[in-house]
Amino acid sequence: MNRSTQEPKYSHIAKVASRLFRTKGYHATSMKDICDAAGVQRGTLYYYIDTKETLLFNIVDAAIDAVSEGLVQVALSDLPSGEKLRRAVENHVFVLTCMQDETAVLLHETQSLSEKHQREVIEKRDTYEELFCSILDQGIRSGELRSGLNARIACFGILGMVNWLYKWYLPEGTLSPQQIADVFTELLFGGVLSPSSPPTAELARQLQSA
Repeated sequence: MNRSTQEPKYSHIAKVASRLFRTKGYHATSMKDICDAAGVQRGTLYYYIDTKETLLFNIVDAAIDAVSEGLVQVALSDLPSGEKLRRAVENHVFVLTCMQDETAVLLHETQSLSEKHQREVIEKRDTYEELFCSILDQGIRSGELRSGLNARIACFGILGMVNWLYKWYLPEGTLSPQQIADVFTELLFGGVLSPSSPPTAELARQLQSA
C-alpha cells in the first residue's frame, strides 16, 4: 500500500519507525511502539500501511532509491572518471548522513523482509554496485586509475568504508558531510603514506596484483 507515502503524516511515521527499527530492532518493535512514538492512533497507522513488514520495505526501498538516483546522475555525466568517483563517494556520504536511520535499517534489517521484498532490494543493491564498479572500470581503462586494479574489490572496499559512517557519524559533530567525503576521497586518491615513503611502491604493487 503506497497510496499516501508522500504525505507529511506518513513521512513522520516512517521516520519514527526508522529510528525504532534501528535502535530496538525490527522484530522487537511493535506496531504499538510505533503508534506511541509517532503520536498516532492505530487507525491512522493502518491507513498508511497494511503490515509492519510493508513499512519496513518502504523504508528500505526509499533509502536504496535515494542513493541510487544520485549515482545514476553521476554515472551518466560527461565528467572525467576521477571526478565521477569523487562525486559517487560524496553522493553516498550525503544520502547516508541525511538518512542515517533509514540506511542503518537497510544494512541491518533487509533480511527481515519477505522473500519477495528481499529479492527486490537485493536486485537494486546489485544494480547500484554494478554502476559503481562501472565508474571504476572506466577510470582504469582511461588510465586515471591504476591499471590492473580489481574494480569489484575496490568497489566493495569503498562502499564498506563509507557505509560504516552510520555507526559513528554525529550531525552535531565537528565535520560536515562534505568534509567527511573529502577525507574519504583523499584516502582513495592519495592514500595515507607520503609519496616518498619506502612502503609506497610495495603497496602500489600489492594493490595492482589484488
